[in-house]
Amino acid sequence: MNELVIVRHGQSYSNVTGVLAGPGCRGLTADGRAAARAVADRMTSQGRVQSFVCSPTRRAKETAEIISARTQFPVVEMAALRVADPGLNEGMTRQQWRATDAVERQRRGSESWCSYLTRSSACLADLLSSCRGRTLVVGHTETVIAAFSLLLGATDLGRLGISVDYTAVTSFREFDGKWQLVGYNDVSHLPPGIARYPGALSPLSSSGYRGVGGHDPFGHPKQRGQ
Repeated sequence: MNELVIVRHGQSYSNVTGVLAGPGCRGLTADGRAAARAVADRMTSQGRVQSFVCSPTRRAKETAEIISARTQFPVVEMAALRVADPGLNEGMTRQQWRATDAVERQRRGSESWCSYLTRSSACLADLLSSCRGRTLVVGHTETVIAAFSLLLGATDLGRLGISVDYTAVTSFREFDGKWQLVGYNDVSHLPPGIARYPGALSPLSSSGYRGVGGHDPFGHPKQRGQ
């Protein structure tokens, strides 16, 4: 059986400060590392993976390295899974980003949502066509959105809001040539007291936390292409 497992990175310093961070990402906080160790233990208990890849963006890479160290699964960085390139907008707060005109963002080197979705979806498509068995991907909320877009065959997810907690696990399995969602935003591995993403709904959490609202990391309305 072919399976795609996507793990979001742990909490990063840019999550805490609320700024855009691509190449300048400072990596995981202490809670982010603790969450990564917890999801690593979960991956160990679930058996081998045939392919293990990650985004090279520091917060995802550090999460993947912690998983790799605990599971002994070798991990390969894939450049196409990095977050959307912020260009000279790196370091902006989310509020500043939303207040900046889209034309000005792109003039400052920001990658468009359409461009990001095209490259990340193509990378996932290549993985699904070339890998057999269980494939583990450590990435971002946007990676999960790209998977939904790819498997639904649509760049516009309409009213579907994709909200993902720190180190949450989202899983798809292939049955008779069709991919099915079998797990979404599962953080049952997280112990109480670990920092959580405020916008994520996490019904399978052992901490009893319930988030509200949806997560839209770059302010894209309903994940529409730009």
